[in-house]
Parts: sequence; structure tokens; C-alpha cells
Amino acid sequence: GYVQVVMMGTGDERYARFLRDAESQNKGRVAGYVGFTSELEHKILAAADILLMPSRYEPCGLPQMYAQRYGTVPVVHATGGLKDSVIQYDPFQEQGTGWKFETADAEGIKYGLWNALNTYKNH
Repeated sequence: GYVQVVMMGTGDERYARFLRDAESQNKGRVAGYVGFTSELEHKILAAADILLMPSRYEPCGLPQMYAQRYGTVPVVHATGGLKDSVIQYDPFQEQGTGWKFETADAEGIKYGLWNALNTYKNH
């Protein structure tokens, strides 16, 4: 399928470089912004289908709450405020607000995204 990825954030220069390289090598499929503005954050969240937050530590976290207000499904690492503010979705009961994964690594992220995409496709 066709996937577009939008990333925004600040941090280690190697990740910023990775983001810039990914954008230049995947025009139209990857968009990146190194930095942060609240206005751009809200535009991204309002336009997205899924918000991925693989934070290793997140004492509160507002983006997942904003995402839920915009109808964007949060897929989050189950830590801190992310764990508390996202209710694991149950497609059979049609209840919950997003998906959580237990480990902040590639396998955990794949698990969370697989659940979200599988639910979208099959429920």
C-alpha cells in the first residue's frame, strides 16, 4: 500500500540528519521538519490517520490527547502519561481510543502499528 510519513521534532543530530536524508530520498512520501512549532504540530495531528509516539519516557504527553480530539488514532509506547491517557482498543467491543505497545523498540512499534492497521483493514 501507499504510506506517507510526516515527522517533526528536535534531538540528536544523527536523527535530524536521518530525517533530512529520508525526506530527500523519498519525495512525496516522507516529510520532515527539524524543530517544533505548536501550529505545525496541530496541523500534522489534524491531518494524520495515525500518531506514532514511541517515547521511552513521557511524564504526561499532550500530542496523544490532541490526536484523539482530531480523530487521529494514537499508537503509543505504554509508559507514563501515554499509558494512562490511551485506552487499548478492542475491535470486538468497539471500545478504546488507540493502541499501546509494551517495548520501545522495533518489535514493539511493529506490534502497535500492525494492530492499528489490521483493525482498520478488517474491522
